[in-house]
Amino acid sequence: MTALGISSTKENNETFRIAREDFLEALTGNIEPRFEDSAILEALSTLDLSTLSEIPAFYGTHEMEQLASQYGMDCEDLQVQ
Repeated sequence: MTALGISSTKENNETFRIAREDFLEALTGNIEPRFEDSAILEALSTLDLSTLSEIPAFYGTHEMEQLASQYGMDCEDLQVQ
């Protein structure tokens, strides 16, 4: 950062921290109303495979069908996607 003429000071760090918190609060406030349906959020969570050591057969099939229905996709197309 110093190569860019930016020095890290306590004041700069605090300003950044406050701006980051304000941004994240605004972002969360903008996104949450779009996903008030908790069933859709649960279905979306199946896309996060990071917690699985193995992916079971037919993992997330029901959830993907829910998402397809919610977003106007034909369930038959899920095999292609």
